[in-house]
Amino acid sequence: MSIDLKNLEITYKKLYEISVQIGQLIERELYSDLLGFIERKDQLLAESAELLDKANAHRENTAHLHELFTKFAEQEKLNIEALSRIRDKIEDELHKISADKKIVGAYAAPEEKHQGNILDFRE
Repeated sequence: MSIDLKNLEITYKKLYEISVQIGQLIERELYSDLLGFIERKDQLLAESAELLDKANAHRENTAHLHELFTKFAEQEKLNIEALSRIRDKIEDELHKISADKKIVGAYAAPEEKHQGNILDFRE
């Protein structure tokens, strides 16, 4: 096993660990802490792409790494689903708030004083 292939395996393991940590932050609703982890994950993804290209250029067998990457991909799918549920919940709340604001605004407006004029027959 070459150094590039070994580094790729280590990178995949790191990706999985970071993805699990992101999932834990989502569960604990610590959204402000996500950005650093997501940036690190993006760096590792770029690094893994380079290492994979090198391994493929040397025609190395990467089949045993498929399981590690699949594990990472499944965790990412879970993270995306969790964030999608949160997004949907926020959208519902925003819709409710918007509707409430419209109702309150409609009834909170000061009544217009009706002043008659020559053409106004209501007075």
